[in-house]
Order: sequence, then C-alpha cells, then structure tokens
Amino acid sequence: MKTLVTKLLFIGILTCMAPVDLASQVLLNECKITVEPNGKKKTIQTYKIQINNKESNWLAEIGIRHDPKQKFTFKYAAIYDKSGKEVRKLKKKEITTRSLRSSMAFFQDDMISEFTLYHPTFPYIIEYSYEIVEAEYVVLKHWYPSKYSSIPTVLGKLEIQTPVDFSVNIDQNGAFEFNETIIEKQKKYSWSIVNIDKITDQIYAPNIYEMLPFVKVVSENFTFGVEGSNKSWADFGEWIHKLNEGTDDLPQSEKDKLKTMVAGLKDKREVIKKVYHYLQDHTTYVLVMVEEGGLQSYPASYVCENKYGDCKALTTYMKSMLKSLDIESNYTVIYAGDDVRRVNENIPSSQFNHVILTVPIESDTIWIENTSNSLPFNYIGTFTQNRKGLAVDAKGSKILASPALLTDQVLNERQFSFKQSNNETWSTSAHLNLRGDNFEDIRYYKTNNKESKLDAKIIDVIDLDKFDLDDWEFEDYHRDSTHVKIKLNGNLKNPIRKVANMEVINPLRIKLPEFEKPDERLQDVRINCPINKLDKLSFNLEESIDKNVQIPDNFSLSSSYGEYKVEYKKVDYQIEVTEHFKLFAGDIDLNSYSDFYQFMNDINKIKKQSAIIIE
Repeated sequence: MKTLVTKLLFIGILTCMAPVDLASQVLLNECKITVEPNGKKKTIQTYKIQINNKESNWLAEIGIRHDPKQKFTFKYAAIYDKSGKEVRKLKKKEITTRSLRSSMAFFQDDMISEFTLYHPTFPYIIEYSYEIVEAEYVVLKHWYPSKYSSIPTVLGKLEIQTPVDFSVNIDQNGAFEFNETIIEKQKKYSWSIVNIDKITDQIYAPNIYEMLPFVKVVSENFTFGVEGSNKSWADFGEWIHKLNEGTDDLPQSEKDKLKTMVAGLKDKREVIKKVYHYLQDHTTYVLVMVEEGGLQSYPASYVCENKYGDCKALTTYMKSMLKSLDIESNYTVIYAGDDVRRVNENIPSSQFNHVILTVPIESDTIWIENTSNSLPFNYIGTFTQNRKGLAVDAKGSKILASPALLTDQVLNERQFSFKQSNNETWSTSAHLNLRGDNFEDIRYYKTNNKESKLDAKIIDVIDLDKFDLDDWEFEDYHRDSTHVKIKLNGNLKNPIRKVANMEVINPLRIKLPEFEKPDERLQDVRINCPINKLDKLSFNLEESIDKNVQIPDNFSLSSSYGEYKVEYKKVDYQIEVTEHFKLFAGDIDLNSYSDFYQFMNDINKIKKQSAIIIE
C-alpha cells in the first residue's frame, strides 16, 4: 500500500510540470482517526492541492470549520513549486480565526480558521494539515475523498484506529481498497481510492452526496450530551428523546390559555388546527446552527417567553402545547429541502437536517411544519414530501415515509385571454390557480409582506416574453387552502410574426425542462416531486375575421414517464388552445434514459412545429 501511495503522489508532482491548462486537482485527501480507550476521538486531516492557473486560485483560499467544544490545532501549511521544492511555510500569525456567522442564522457557534496560500508562478502545490480532538460525537466519520465535487482527486485515504472492543457500523459507496487488521488491542480500518473524477452538474440528478464516493463509520455506542446508541433506529430515537427530556416545560399560564382557546371544540383535528394557527400567529422562526449532529432543543418555556425558535424549539413548543391538551405527538427528524438526500435505513445514525411534528390521529397522521407562518394546516409541502423520517418515541421510534405530493396536488393552471388592441400590443387577462412550490412561495411572500418579491414571483409564473403587468389581485384567499388563485391584467407585445405572406402565432406556452442528449447524460434522473402544468389560452382574432385561419392537429402522448396533450378549437374568430404536461415522480436510470429523452424530445418537436397560421 505504501508503494502505491508514493507512486501516486509522484505522478501528482509530475502532473504539475504539464501545461497549465490541465485541470487543477486534489492530489491527496488523507484523514487519520484514532479513538482512545476513553472514547475520545483524534482526527488528523491533511490535504495536498495542485493549482494550475489563475482561475483556480480560489483553491488557495482555505477555511477550516471547527466547533468551540473541539480542541483544534493547526499543524502546518506550505507551498511547493512544480518540482516539489518547498517555496515557503505559512506562519501562524497569518491564520485568522473568527466566529462563522451565516447571514441566515440567528445564532451559530461554529468557528472558522482562514488563510491563503497564493503563489504567482503556476503550477504550484499547497499542503496543509490540522488536528481536531473531540470528547463527544454522534458519527465517527462521514468521509468524502473528494474535497471539491468540481475538482478531480488523485488519491483519498481514510484510516481509523479503535480499541478492539469498540464496535462500529460501516456504510460505503465507491471503488475503495479496504483493509482491516488487529494489532494487539487495536483494530485498524483503512480505505483508499484513486482517480476520482469531478461531478458534472446535470438537471434533475440525484443528490450530489449520493453520487460521490463515501465512507460512513458510526460507533454502536456514543456520548453526545447523553449516552446513545446506533444499534437500531429505536435506540437512536431513544437517544434523541433522552437528549430532549424535560424540554416540554410549558408554563401553567400558557396551558390555561390553550384550554380556554379550544373550549367547545369537539373534533380533535380542529383542536390541533386551532393550536397550529396560534403557533403561526405568535411565533417566529429563526435559524440556529449549533452542534452539528446534535438535536437538543430549547425548552418550550423559552419559546413561550421569547416568541421565536428554530425548527427543534418550535416543534418542542407545539408538541408541548398539544400534550397539555392530552394529544400525543412525535418529534420527527427528517431531511428537508428540494435536493433530497435519501436515508440509508440499513445504518441507523444521524442523517437528518430538520424537525417536524407528526400527530397520529385515528387511522391517519397529521404532519405539521412548525417553522412556517404561511403554510396551511396539515400541508406536506415540497420541502419535506416523499422522503423518510424518524418519528421519535421513548421506546418505539420508527422510520416512516412522509406523504408524496400527488400529480393533482402540484397542478399549476394558467388561463390567458389575448385580444388585439392595436398593431403593437394585445390586451391580456389571466387567471392563475397555483399549487406546489409556486403556491408555497406566493403564500410566504404574502404572509410576510414581501411585496416586491411577490410581484416578481407572479411575473415569473406568468412567464410571457415582453409582457407588462398592469394589476393583479387574489381570489378566494384562505389560510388553509392548498392552492392560491390570482387574476390579473396586462399587455403583451403582438405575438404575430410575419413569415413570407403569412402571419404566424406560436401558441404553446408551457416550458419544459431541458434535458441533456443521451450521449451527454452522465447521471440517473430523479424527479422527487411531479410536475403538472395546464394552460388554457384564448386568442381573439377578430381583426383577422376575413382571413383564413388554420390551426394545428390535436396531439397526445402518454408513457410511464408522463403525459402530454394539446387540443385546438376554432369558434368564429376565437382560437382556444389547451396544453397539458405531466412528468411523474420517480427515478430513471441511465439504461432507460434514451427512452425518457425520446419522450421529452417528441413533445419538444410538436411544440416547435405547432403554429396558428393566418393567410
């Protein structure tokens, strides 16, 4: 193994003498972890990076995140020229350490140590190393040999040494060379991998962390705040429960207020809704980034007094309010976001970034997003739909699936009426009926009085080139509606184009995702949430009543991937067009991609060829 490492590093140095237009790369990502008999973990991380041109100088801007509870020690940093000769070493006074405060975070306790290692002559190599000692941790290591997904890596090495009786669970993905040895009372695990290519950004690809090679090692038993275990999901959930024990300390005055508020309500669902509306109207969500991997919540009394909290605190507050009304619920951890990172159920461990509340009720479950002051009650939005979470219980925590949004639940409808005003513009009236992410954005902007973003979002949804919006208003707006209706008026630049002796209107307005050609596609396709768009357009061609107006043929296409349909109708001088596109949720592997691309391409051909012709 030592010979292989030496050879690869030598190849990396030789690469530096190649022309400077070669891609910069990480020559070495080496991580060594030692677990002491008392459970304390020491990590030594070393990077060696080759920088070939000015455009890659950002690689010499180094930031190392660490926690104040960790003992962080910077070991060394140096610059080498293309022959491998040391140019200079970094001095400790050149390192600045500050609090890492995100612009989005209300509070964050991470620190970051920063320095730069620029060199004017290309190519050059930078190398640096640091050590972190931790007394408490949830995951032993979740390691990616690729430091940057956009930069190739020549060699990645992970080495973990533990006492022989220290039990671990391992999950990995990639072409690793793996060795496990026992020497005296120490067990040593080692992984190495060579020549990891960069990841190309492609539309609707799986989460990048699922595509990169990785090794995840978790100890069966750990301490983080309190003792915990990763032996099973029930054990892991029990740790989260113990970590948050005693946080349901709702003041008696708040309990009395809640009982008065729901007095007279007989339906449990209506009681939960009333409390949820109270939460929305009287608290504010703030992002708190503390103790990565930790899930300890601020107590309910804190939120009750301060009227704000992060996802953990607001969920604890909501759970405590329901408990005071004899309604049991589950603090539920989940991975939130549009780019879903799937949970590996085979290795119980911390794989979540968000907390919601689930309330079992009769044969159903109510899902509550406590951080939103705009989403309707029991609405599972695009942020957390169609994924796995862990419902925490003292002894019976279990993995459960959040409901997937159905195709009809994300239907976005647009109805446009176009009438020629003059040779330059057409008056336009429209009705929008929006669901899914468009609905969620508009509800958020309206609830939080973000008028400029609301206007911009509506224009974005209208999506008409050279369109001027005059006025708009909501229709039948209700806080627990799962769709939003908007009517509007404006003016569209004349859509008629002159082609030879004809006048042409291209009526199909739905824009489709632009997928790569099959020979360019490198990744599977993942549609986490279905797409459903319906347009109904009416063109008033009264000015052309004496002319011959030709409409295209109707067309429909159906497959396992989705559906497309367009219908045309001519009534006197009125042309009505109905266009409907659906793309179903699901995964499409590379072996099926050509068929999927053909489905999308057939639709695009029809859209390009379809035109209303006026002669």
